[in-house]
Amino acid sequence: MNLASVSELPAIRLAEPGDFEPVAALTVRAYVDAGLLGADDGYVAELRDVATRCASAEVWVAIDSERVIGSVTFCPPGSPLRELGTDGEGEFRMLAVDPDARGRGAGRVLVERCFHRCRELGLAELVLCSMPTMTAAHRLYESLGFARDESLDWDVDAQLRLWGFRAVVSVGAATRPGQPTPSLGARPRPGSNSQPGATIGGRTQPPEDLSSEETS
Repeated sequence: MNLASVSELPAIRLAEPGDFEPVAALTVRAYVDAGLLGADDGYVAELRDVATRCASAEVWVAIDSERVIGSVTFCPPGSPLRELGTDGEGEFRMLAVDPDARGRGAGRVLVERCFHRCRELGLAELVLCSMPTMTAAHRLYESLGFARDESLDWDVDAQLRLWGFRAVVSVGAATRPGQPTPSLGARPRPGSNSQPGATIGGRTQPPEDLSSEETS
């Protein structure tokens, strides 16, 4: 990412009801443009259900020129949307950037906000999983301190294994401060027989990053 100054990065805030439709549209578009599902797939309805995500977790949006250009769902302990994280870990899902707005730093600042929320909540680590083919997103993660964690890997089916990533939350790391929101309580991590992700056309879909490099 080559940005002239931090002031040029998108602004980050919690999603408001007026953001639900643009967040839904850009998330669906990111999935479809990435070839992860067809526009008529049943999972589209879940991606569009931003109101439920807001009620069950924290949906953060990236704003550029008063337009929503990206979003991420941060799942603190107690969120029913958590699929990998333990009580001492944060987790994020559905990181998506409008394909027309990539290269502006939205993906990076959204992930940085997840780190910031972990620090506010006293969480030591941040986890996620992603498709092996999403190499541009993996470069973004690595640049932010994530490393592969094979203990988080799981098989969607015989053809697809998702890769887990984990990062240590550095107490002194610099991010732009965000609006604090409360933890949703404690929830145990699923057992080894559970498969994370939502169902798409009868198959479980991972909570992966849908931004392309810097991708945002």
